[in-house]
Amino acid sequence: MREARPASENANADDIAALEEIIDRNEAAFREEDWDAASGCNQEFHFKIVNIARMEILGGMLSALWLQTGPVVSSFYQRGGRSMVDEQYAIVAAIKAGDADAAARVMKRDVAGSVEGIVAYLRELAQ
Repeated sequence: MREARPASENANADDIAALEEIIDRNEAAFREEDWDAASGCNQEFHFKIVNIARMEILGGMLSALWLQTGPVVSSFYQRGGRSMVDEQYAIVAAIKAGDADAAARVMKRDVAGSVEGIVAYLRELAQ
């Protein structure tokens, strides 16, 4: 969530194009119901934001976290629905506009919504 603010300040045209290309691939994966590819695009999108933000320490922490949570996120991705891609459009729009507050707000909503959904999913699996 903190990465969205500096990403909106640092992003150049190539960065925006790269983010949009990731979203395009994510859309294709959703259409094809290729949930592994969609989850991979989600991961790539978030890592790209951190890279644009130039937050190397956060990138290392995110890598470690993703190793631990990646399989759960991947299995949940199908259930996450359109919001998991739609939020990415909103994040890119805010970054493109240089609106750091909106980028941070949408990123927070994206991550919080995913966490809530994953926790509910894990509770269902535990029953």
